[in-house]
Amino acid sequence: MLAIAEGLCYNNFAGFSEKEKRPLLTLFHGENLMDHECVHSGHRQRMLERLERGEELKDHELLEILLYSFIPRADTNETGHELLAAFGSLPAVFRADPKQLSSVGGIGKKTAEEICLIGKILERLLVYREKDIPSALSFEKFSGYLRARFAPARQEYAELYGVKKNGDVTICKRFTSQQADRVSIPAREIAKFLADFDPPQVILVHNHLVNNYYPSAEDDRFTKLLVMQLSFFNVPLLDHYIVSPTGIYSYFLEGRMEEFRRRYDASAFSATL
Repeated sequence: MLAIAEGLCYNNFAGFSEKEKRPLLTLFHGENLMDHECVHSGHRQRMLERLERGEELKDHELLEILLYSFIPRADTNETGHELLAAFGSLPAVFRADPKQLSSVGGIGKKTAEEICLIGKILERLLVYREKDIPSALSFEKFSGYLRARFAPARQEYAELYGVKKNGDVTICKRFTSQQADRVSIPAREIAKFLADFDPPQVILVHNHLVNNYYPSAEDDRFTKLLVMQLSFFNVPLLDHYIVSPTGIYSYFLEGRMEEFRRRYDASAFSATL
């Protein structure tokens, strides 16, 4: 009888929202419904923790986690499997249009539109891929990128680039100053940059609005100070580029970074104590 009643309940509540169904279904399930949701919530938390730890996730698990934002309570693991079964692969899911996506069980109109939007963003990222920041270890490519990036500048900026050991740039953050002829980065902002992005190495880039790209005394002071500040976090400053309309100066290529690190790295001070 309970099974029949539940069947009638689901059929009669077809027009109700999930929020409206909940108290009515609880009449038939009692605490079992609450227990099920607690277990379901725990599973979602474990999946999110796996994602945060950077674990290798299967295609259907990636879809399952993505759907958490759009489907608050249902079993999105099953929906992830159904999406892959319907379209054959993960890329094909994101190439599908909203109408096709809505044909899959558990995918409503809004969710279908969101998945389609993500697909469009992924397509655009592929177009932009060739415009990504080049390896910081290639002076020719990286300096060409910097010239194009700073060409429209109408004031001086400083940028910090987080760089992996292999030269890949992971993050770029731009800082500005109220002073037209110089840029400095407050120590608290440097500390926040390191805490937020944890870069293994850093490159500083700074522009001059005039044609002279050789460093000023202020540029030298700024570079020495940054070497010291970064060294307290055991992060080396690889280089400081100065970009101007007529050329680029590299402290590293001029042989000055090694000297600055030797003289102003915190370890150099501790060795003399």
